[in-house]
Amino acid sequence: METISEKKPTDILNLYCHIDTIRAKKFINPEILQSNVNSSGVVPFIQERFPEWNFMLSGLKDGFSGKIPTMEFVARLRKFEPYPLVLWLIVTSIAMLTANADLWRIQAGIAVLVFIFLVGARLANFYLVDKPSSKIITKIMDSVPGMDQKLFDVIKDLIYLVDDHLLTNELSAYPYRHYLEFMEYPGIYYHGKRTLLGPSRIQSTPFPLYCALSNAKENVRIIMARMDEKLILVLGQIPQEILIQLLTMNSIARHTSFNIAVTNLYKAHSNLQITLLPPEHTINGVTVFIEDEVWTFDSTAKWNETRYILLKDSDQSKENAKTFINLWKKGRLTKVRS
Repeated sequence: METISEKKPTDILNLYCHIDTIRAKKFINPEILQSNVNSSGVVPFIQERFPEWNFMLSGLKDGFSGKIPTMEFVARLRKFEPYPLVLWLIVTSIAMLTANADLWRIQAGIAVLVFIFLVGARLANFYLVDKPSSKIITKIMDSVPGMDQKLFDVIKDLIYLVDDHLLTNELSAYPYRHYLEFMEYPGIYYHGKRTLLGPSRIQSTPFPLYCALSNAKENVRIIMARMDEKLILVLGQIPQEILIQLLTMNSIARHTSFNIAVTNLYKAHSNLQITLLPPEHTINGVTVFIEDEVWTFDSTAKWNETRYILLKDSDQSKENAKTFINLWKKGRLTKVRS
């Protein structure tokens, strides 16, 4: 897999967000997309994995030709929706507190204007942006057999590039938060779930340790003395044949968040074993054993700089591995359910 040591991970991250938007058949300015590809420095990488890239880019340019200024203007209207709502709430609150008849009349007028603006913006966005964008992109995708899968594979590989860069350089993923339309890409931690009334895009963060986890051949062993929901959820993305052995304590297993996360993990990855330590034994931090590598959660980092770092002392790594084996034998195999 190609590295991006000389490239900007932010540009690559923005690129796969744009491709994700195309998969969702939503509007994207092809000029911005092309500029983003060039600035990311992964043109050969993209063309190798998706030979139809230039065809798709040309199709987007032709399809959106002459429509981009209008589409961008209408799309920007959605960003202003909160402001009239806030104004209406402020005037309504003041009218309720003061019981002023004039303010109530003003409030009613503002309510009508806000309603007209919101409905107008939504309708304009649907008929002038979403519907034509879906039609244009659907036509392009129908011209390339298996295009959706090809785009998915490109996004997956680009995510891996970013994860690998962050992991290799032991960088925190926190500054690289972004939004995605789909919640099916490996190597990503998704903040929350999609709801009927919620936003269409979900806030997401790269999970660098996935690169090491996905390269496991037989098993992944974990000592978890503090809750790491991100790790538990991403474990569900690794191959099913990999045995996951999670060693933790009763105090952790009693947490509702742990139970919910593990229940979801059982659904995503059936090859899972959980052992609880007896009260007289103590463990610290979070340690992940992947083949001959030992990764530890950097407990000294600030909350917005959290990361996993590789234990480079081979003797200490071997000692930690022995500790895991001994504690696993002393623990009690259990089935955690929410």
